[in-house]
Amino acid sequence: MNKLLLCYISRKSGHHKAALVLENALKSEARNLKVKVVNPFHYTNPILSRVTLKTYMGLIRRTPEIWEYLYDNRNVKARTAKIRDFFHKISMARIDKLLNEFYPDIVVCTQALPCCLFSHYKKVKDKKLKVVAVITDYVVHSYWLNDEVDMYFVPSREAVEYLVKEGVDEGRICVSGIPVDLKFSGSIGKSRAKIKLGLPASKQLITIMGGGYGLGSLEEAITELSNVSGEIFLLVISGGNDKLYEVLNRHYGSKDNVRIMGYTDEMNIIMEATDMLISKPGGMTSAETMAKGIPMVINSPLPGQEKSNAKYLTGKNAALLSKNARDAGDLAEKLLAGVIDREKLSENALKIGNPESAVIISRRINELWLR
Repeated sequence: MNKLLLCYISRKSGHHKAALVLENALKSEARNLKVKVVNPFHYTNPILSRVTLKTYMGLIRRTPEIWEYLYDNRNVKARTAKIRDFFHKISMARIDKLLNEFYPDIVVCTQALPCCLFSHYKKVKDKKLKVVAVITDYVVHSYWLNDEVDMYFVPSREAVEYLVKEGVDEGRICVSGIPVDLKFSGSIGKSRAKIKLGLPASKQLITIMGGGYGLGSLEEAITELSNVSGEIFLLVISGGNDKLYEVLNRHYGSKDNVRIMGYTDEMNIIMEATDMLISKPGGMTSAETMAKGIPMVINSPLPGQEKSNAKYLTGKNAALLSKNARDAGDLAEKLLAGVIDREKLSENALKIGNPESAVIISRRINELWLR
């Protein structure tokens, strides 16, 4: 039986969601396949893993300019190379323990740090191990670059051009799109989806999201969008941020045209029901939005990958970028009034979206066993 390890680094994140989507797609494509989904840093250094996530969340909330400086900075990458090599070296014994428990033929990484870790393992310990990188943002950054990666799955031709320019053989690159759940390829119709969610089918549904951790100016966005004219209903997704859910529910939960929802596994139904999305441009959220052709107003993009996603999507005229919550409300009003062409945004989104992406990736991964 073939074995495959799927690696992410934090739960309730786009990387984790992408791993779970690929797990389902791979199992559907190959019956003689055993899949394990793990955060490898829980094996190598669980305390450091928690500290790193806490530090990252603190940076993007309190001092985002620092993260913007650190993100994809070649000088920082070069200066920290010895630290990363040391970390990889001390991690090898614990990676051995993980692989002894479940020794895979292929390791698939939906985040760059596990990709670096297993590329190092392959280089120094097991050259037969196959390493696959699945890039879950629209723009590739330099930490994905590793000579030991056997296959890159990327969202666009622009990503191919970047990798080729960096010396990656084009034969090791597949334009697949960002992996979204196969449920996004189906359709039950907006009215039926709204009824299924218990929402008024007669009103325009504006969904407001802040990513898996409920970041971004959600309260300001709700306040501004509450003033938008017309028959609208606001669905607010606070993600895994329980404290934010309580605050939003306390302030807005009693309103007739607002519903607050926490972390959910029903995003395919929600996206089907949505007439317009106000959201941060996380990779998975953006990919799901594009797959359904939903007009998107980007609000509060985080520095780094989200700002890169915003630049890519707006450059393709598949989304609008707001300056702040008030501007998001103005853009939403213009979209509803037809001042901005919603249909064109939707058409351009569908050109980028690929609801079959997970199938493409799983089939190509299965081909790796034949090499």
